[in-house]
Amino acid sequence: MNIKNLVVDFDYSGISLLEDDAKTVMENTAELYKLGGLTPNELRVANGYERVEEEAMDSYYAPAYLMSGNPIRFDKFEEDIKASQEANNTEASEVPSGTGGENNNEGEQGAN
Repeated sequence: MNIKNLVVDFDYSGISLLEDDAKTVMENTAELYKLGGLTPNELRVANGYERVEEEAMDSYYAPAYLMSGNPIRFDKFEEDIKASQEANNTEASEVPSGTGGENNNEGEQGAN
């Protein structure tokens, strides 16, 4: 017998010692979501909620702290970067790096 691409999945739901408790699952999936490792729908399903049939719910997003608060989808990276730059009226070379200079507010670390 020649078996290829066989996947075996075990259901641990009846063995409480092998199950993660709901709080642990929620904390772990929330952290992965914040890092861009899960889509909103993956987060929902892992925590026992139903999927939402919207395209945006199946997209991966870069963390907002890396993108000045503008959500950036990995699968539409170029499109979202362009939209973000247009919204902020900046070019890629003008985006502040956070290391100081004229784009900082008085009192912030690195301000001139």
